[in-house]
Amino acid sequence: MYIGMPLSNDTWRINVFSNNLVFARRESGSYVTKLTMDTSGALIVASIADASAPNSSLYYSTDQARLVYKDSGGTVNNLY
Repeated sequence: MYIGMPLSNDTWRINVFSNNLVFARRESGSYVTKLTMDTSGALIVASIADASAPNSSLYYSTDQARLVYKDSGGTVNNLY
């Protein structure tokens, strides 16, 4: 399923790949996976550098090498 035009940047695609539910966004001509839910229901979140992550977001920090929450003030908080 596409939200937007399939060949246009900024379009979202939701599909099943290898039995996983995958949310991807088209960027510079290619779809980039942003979130995956596997068959057990586990969420696999995007890997992002702290400086690139928006405030109030949950992601895997490539700087901290762990799951983090970046609060509304921009402070990165390790979750484990």
